[in-house]
Amino acid sequence: PEAKTEATIEKTFTPGKFIASKNANKFHSPKCDWAKKISASNQRWFNSAEEAKMQGLEADKCVG
Repeated sequence: PEAKTEATIEKTFTPGKFIASKNANKFHSPKCDWAKKISASNQRWFNSAEEAKMQGLEADKCVG
């Protein structure tokens, strides 16, 4: 039963590992409070910190 719960959590998780707003120059962890404030239409998703940095973005403090 526990494994099934974990799989459900993963499926409902975000479409990437890092998120940025189209209007900002920083990227965040999806769990960050700032990330949660980004409206759906302004979200940009990245699979890695390197990918976000290649787009000219800077890591926020929440990205460890």
